[in-house]
Amino acid sequence: MKKRIRIGELRVGMYVEELETSSLDHKYYAPFLIDTIDQIKAVITCNAISAVIDVTKGINPDATAQSESEIRRNFEQYLLRHYSSQEIAHARILMSKTVPKVKDLLTNAPREGAINVEAALSSVEDIMASTTKNAGALVSLSKLRRRDEETFVHSISVSALLITFARKLSMNEELIRHVGLAGLLHDVGKMAIPTEILRKQEKLTEHEYRIVRLHPVLGSELLKNKATLPETVLDVCLYHHERYDGSGYPSRLSGEQIPFVARLAAICDVYDALTSRRPYKATWSQARAVETMLSTQGHFDPSLLRQFVSKMILSGDLN
Repeated sequence: MKKRIRIGELRVGMYVEELETSSLDHKYYAPFLIDTIDQIKAVITCNAISAVIDVTKGINPDATAQSESEIRRNFEQYLLRHYSSQEIAHARILMSKTVPKVKDLLTNAPREGAINVEAALSSVEDIMASTTKNAGALVSLSKLRRRDEETFVHSISVSALLITFARKLSMNEELIRHVGLAGLLHDVGKMAIPTEILRKQEKLTEHEYRIVRLHPVLGSELLKNKATLPETVLDVCLYHHERYDGSGYPSRLSGEQIPFVARLAAICDVYDALTSRRPYKATWSQARAVETMLSTQGHFDPSLLRQFVSKMILSGDLN
């Protein structure tokens, strides 16, 4: 039986039938069994984004999956080890209040043809207040998310990460607010992508892959309908999938051609995705996520990535 998984789910012992790369001209490789960690690293550096594995010839990623109750129990224990009961309670209240708001905000945007900026800023203010107390509790709590809430909780988490990172970089309060708003709205274009494509477990067809890659442009066009939005928000929405080496999309910008805030967002976006649980993968540790990001040459601004690691990870802010 064949199964499509993200590259981050590859493990030694899996049998890879096919790799899908980030270029529009998909490259296919001969089937192979993963014997070493170095093979996985090689796959990452070749810009592969998903793999088709044969679970009858190698390890099945679902074979050792924890039950939902086990995952929640272990996660609760993790929270209690790292945060006070007051910090956890505060983060829970914020998430319970903000997730429905963000869901309405993003899902209504395509129907209304524009974003409700006032509602978005209200949520950003709440996130800013929460991250002032403890960003780690909020970001950690976002890791255990329901599948139907993934995009909305991810948007909140990226907003919180960007706000915290911006503070670490000594940005002024107005720019921090704009960066937080940018994080909250960066994936609004996905609301125009069919749900069956976004949640598809099998390998995307080339046509489906092209559709998914349209979301930055679709989101940017939607946000442009609101003249009151700062350029920062538009830049993050349109360019958060650009890569420092020019291999990203939609414009294949490279280096400092990519707006500064979009380079920040690219780091926070990928970090949250790697450290979050998905139906096809368990939560990655900080160490594993950072190691992967550091080894993926050319994807991120190297200076900003080093600052993210030192100011956000090694400082213990996200523990």
